[in-house]
Parts: sequence; C-alpha cells; structure tokens
Amino acid sequence: MLYNTSFLRKEFRNAYTQQGFSRKRLFSMGVFLGLLTFALYFSLQTLKESVINDVAPYLLLPSFFSTLYIYLLVSLVFNTVLFIANYEYMTLVEVRQNRWYALVQLGYSPVRLIGSKIAARILAQSIIYAIGYLSTIFLSSFLKFPLVPEYMVTMFLMGLVDVALLAVVSLAASLFLRDMTNARYVVGMLALLIVAFKFLSHYFTILSDRTRMNDIASMFDTTQTAYMAVVGAIIVGCVAVCLVRGTRMAKIYNRPLLNTLPILRHQAEGTVVVAGPGEGKRKKPWILEAQTINAPVKKQWNLPAVVTSILVIAAIVAMVGINVVVLAFGYASPEKETSINGIIPYVFQSYTMEPAIQYNDVAFFRKIDSQEPLHVGDVLLFKDSAGGVNVGSLLAFVTDDVTGQPTGQLRTDILYYADERYRGMAEQTVAREQVYGVHTSNNRWLGAIILFANTIIGRLIFLLIPTFLIFFYEPIVDFFRTVTREKD
Repeated sequence: MLYNTSFLRKEFRNAYTQQGFSRKRLFSMGVFLGLLTFALYFSLQTLKESVINDVAPYLLLPSFFSTLYIYLLVSLVFNTVLFIANYEYMTLVEVRQNRWYALVQLGYSPVRLIGSKIAARILAQSIIYAIGYLSTIFLSSFLKFPLVPEYMVTMFLMGLVDVALLAVVSLAASLFLRDMTNARYVVGMLALLIVAFKFLSHYFTILSDRTRMNDIASMFDTTQTAYMAVVGAIIVGCVAVCLVRGTRMAKIYNRPLLNTLPILRHQAEGTVVVAGPGEGKRKKPWILEAQTINAPVKKQWNLPAVVTSILVIAAIVAMVGINVVVLAFGYASPEKETSINGIIPYVFQSYTMEPAIQYNDVAFFRKIDSQEPLHVGDVLLFKDSAGGVNVGSLLAFVTDDVTGQPTGQLRTDILYYADERYRGMAEQTVAREQVYGVHTSNNRWLGAIILFANTIIGRLIFLLIPTFLIFFYEPIVDFFRTVTREKD
C-alpha cells in the first residue's frame, strides 16, 4: 500500500492488489447478511413446536427482536470469518512484514499509519454491520411486526461493540504472532472467548430480555453484567497496545520468515549453513539456515491442516449419521412394529401425552411381549380395534365384576385435555395382546434435529454438504495447509 496523501482514505479503500473487496462491496456484504438472517429466521420457524421454543423462545417470536437477535449472531460469525480469511490484509501483520519500514525511515508517522489502520478497520466493518442491520429491519417490516424502536437502538449498539472489539483484539494479537501458520485459528479462538465471556457475564441474559433491552442503561449496569465495562477496558487497552508496540515494531526491520531455505551456489554438495545457539543458550538446538540441495518440499501437517481435517471428518460423520437416523426412524415407525435393538423410536407429533411426552419429542418405547408385566401409570404403545397406533397411559386393569379376577383388558387414556370438561372422552379398553411397547424415555433435541432434517433446507444441508465434503476433502485440507503459510 502507498501512503502519500490520506492514510485513512487509502486504508479504507483496501488498496491492495491482492485484496478482493473494496468500498463498493461493503453495501453488497451488508445486504447479504440481512438476507441470510431473514433466511435463518424462517428456517427456525420450522422448529417452533420443538425444544428450541423452550430453550430460546426469543429466536422464534413474531417480532423485530428475534430477527435482530439472530442478526447479531450472524454478524459476529461473519466478521470472524472475514478476519480469518483476510488476516494478512486486515490486521497489523504488515508491520511485522516490513511494509511500512521504508515509509517510516522516510519520515512518515507510524502512529498515523497505525491509527488509520485501526480507524479504517472499525469503520469498514461498522458500515457493513449497519447496512446489514437496516436490511434486516427492512425485510422484517414485510411481516408486519410491531415497531419498537427502543430495543432496536440498544441492540444496534451492542452489535457495534462486538464489531469494534473483534477488530481491535485481532489487530493487537497480530503484533504478537510471529507467523500466520496458526494466527487465523487464534482469531477464531478469540471470537469463542468473547462468546464464552458473554455467557459468564450474563450478557445473553439481558440481551434476550426485551423488557431490559428497552432501556440501554441495563447493558451498562455493572450489577447486572460486567461485560460492557470489561469490553471498554479491553478496547482501550488493545488500541494502546497497537499504537505503542506497533510504533516500535514499525521503526525496526523484522527478520522475515521463509517458506524455503536459501540455496547455496557454487558450493560442494552437502554444504549447509546453521545458526549456533549463542552464548548463554547452550540448550538451544542448531538451526538449519541454508543448504546446497533444493530438496523437494513434502506436504507437512501443520495445526490448521490437522484441525481442518478433524472438523471436516466430524462434519461428514455427523451429517451422515443424522441422515441415517432420519431414515431409520422413518423406517422403524410404530405402524410397522419395527424396533432397533429392541427399541421403537417414535417422533411424537401430538399434545395428548404432555407432560410425559412433549410435541415433536422422539419418544423411545421398549418392545414387549404379552407376558411382560405392566404397571398402572405406564405409557403404552398399542393398536386399537381398527388397527391404528395409539399411545396412552395405563389407568387400571379391568377385572370381572363377579370374581374380581383380571380379564386381560386394560383401561387407557391420554394425559392432556385442552378442555377439562371432555376428560375421559379418549379413554379406551384394549386387550393385553394389543400392547407391544412401553415408554422408556424422550429426547427433545433429537426431535428438533429430525424435524429440521425433514425440511427442504435441512435435506439440502445434511445431504449436499457431506457429499461436497467427501468429494473435495483433500483440496480443502490442502488449502488450509498452504493458506496459513506466510507468503514469500
């Protein structure tokens, strides 16, 4: 980059020949984030009758609050990925790579250079964030949600703080990382630490409460959360680190890291140059610095390649496993009386057995025979006289009015009635031979996953993505093996 007039203007333009985006793409990125948020909101609506509605109801509300909450999460992930993908150009690695060394020696102010870098990064990411935020509001307005500007302003500021925090932390961290082999993963770890601190400081407790978010003072109340106070101190500290350490590093020449060793010319084969341990460092090993033979470079497994390989394999196994589970559950349905290792899985789509079995839970029934002992209160899986599958709670064993002996008939009923006036209307008397399963347990999260996997978006994700990863596994790993090496 050439700095000869306005440092901020040139930095803000991302005027690198290698850089693929500039000011003209800020708007398109923001609109893309808004569209992505809107798509995720509609996808989550398919899980409204699942455990998601119990754990995070604020994601499914017919309100601007839900779409904006999702947008804050999308924005944080997007900025993290953007800094990782463009780490070399969006951080202060260029200071360590001596790109400013000649300029500083010619009299340019390193403080102005670093200050411009910080301001441009925060400003550029904030513009993308603001455009995406407005796009989300615009798209949500078509759903005719009630307009509540109070929490809109508060949520905008909360997301803006995340943008500034990730930018300055990434910039400061880049001054301490010697090379880029693991630097991108450090940025990802920093983002995870930010999210972890939000949980520990009860930040999400306030952010997910619409009443509290109507008052911006709630986020700055240290009795409720210390997040804003700590983040403010971190931002100021990182800016100070960037200015102080960055200025000092810009004034000195930093030894570059080489991908390949220099080749010695006109030397006997086998000649090498090594760096000694030096005085006081006898335990430090000798380092090979040059050689006469240009040995072929073997593909080496670095940390990014190992982590990427593990993540890709885990993603393939998880998605294929989900597909297998969905297919197995579709085949092993109660209607077919088919069990998996003696267990009949049942995606329960009814309110009749609440609270024992919630709507869209995956209920597990243990397959039994006619000799299995039953107990009053057991939730049974049986077929009625018409051959339809039913689930009911065992009320009592029918006995003969004269002898008092069991007749082999069972009285069952559902647990939940929307109107108590109709209690007992669904009561049935069934033969013991008609019962073939006893309820053992539920899994609400598995039910949500299966519900999502049966949607169009879910099928695309769980079928196309693993197929893509299987075919392009090696190119993906090779990419992360090489992209994190410092350029010559």
